Amino acid sequence: MSAYTTNGTIKQQDFEARNIARSAIARSLEQEAKHTTILVTLLITQFVTSSALIASIDDLWTRLQNNSDLRILMNTTDANVNAFNQFSGWVNGARFALRLCAETASHSCIAGSSFTTTFC
Repeated sequence: MSAYTTNGTIKQQDFEARNIARSAIARSLEQEAKHTTILVTLLITQFVTSSALIASIDDLWTRLQNNSDLRILMNTTDANVNAFNQFSGWVNGARFALRLCAETASHSCIAGSSFTTTFC
């Protein structure tokens, strides 16, 4: 068994690089989740305290995703995934789960349930 990969790098170096990328992606996803949670909580709080008409959940999600601070965090995650595309499924799944949590929280608030429900 050779210590080198097909592109000539040492396998151990590839493992280390993937582990570093995995850690960086995990940190970025955690920051994305925290920031998204804060934005959704602010959005729900604004909804509860105002009687203004609201847009659809999809429209609100799009606006939330266009937040400049969140976009910077997402770009950082995407840059790490571009270097190690085997993690793209993980990132897409994590973002999908986060969206479902945010939409569920928003739907329950809009449907009239109390704001005592904890966001994911």
